[in-house]
Amino acid sequence: GQSGVLGALQGLQTGSSSASLFGIEDTGQRILILFDNSASVWSKASKAGVTTATFIRELSALIDGLNANTQFALVPFSRSIGTFRDYMIAGGARNKRAAKLWITQKVRTQQLTTQLPHDIDGVQGALTVAFQMEPDVIFMISDGDFQRNRPKQGDVPWNELDRTLRTLSREYGIEPRIHFIGFQVEEEASEKMGKITRRHKGQFRML
Repeated sequence: GQSGVLGALQGLQTGSSSASLFGIEDTGQRILILFDNSASVWSKASKAGVTTATFIRELSALIDGLNANTQFALVPFSRSIGTFRDYMIAGGARNKRAAKLWITQKVRTQQLTTQLPHDIDGVQGALTVAFQMEPDVIFMISDGDFQRNRPKQGDVPWNELDRTLRTLSREYGIEPRIHFIGFQVEEEASEKMGKITRRHKGQFRML
């Protein structure tokens, strides 16, 4: 009993919190949710039984569960990239209320903006923005169909995405655990994202 209490107190002092999103659980001090809010993702999420209201509840529940010393961030992307804030914020009551209100109002908006620098849009730019906040845990939500900014440029090659992650890890000197939650992910994308999450000590779940 004493051990459990001391462990909980230590978690509060260090800013570490348990977090759960669509059944994937982890513990971290700097937690970032990176989610693809393109039309294809919402369509596939709906087919998988995940409504917008369910999505909002999942994100809000994760935020509610953070202690006041844990920092968190929200990074939505489609072909453009946005943030709730361009920095990590502490999990205090006021910040939680603001984040949950933003999720409710903006979770599906395509008018995404951020002042954080990124040379490319889409998933690579979103990861570039995410790494600048130096998370130790990233929950990534998508259908795995990553497009370049212009449709004619086609899909983002998987080896290029992998290279982007390696470059960012070296540049920022961090190795965040990357978890992936996928909606109706195609077979090849499932295989590739599974390898990426395992390499980054994360979990993969497909809905």
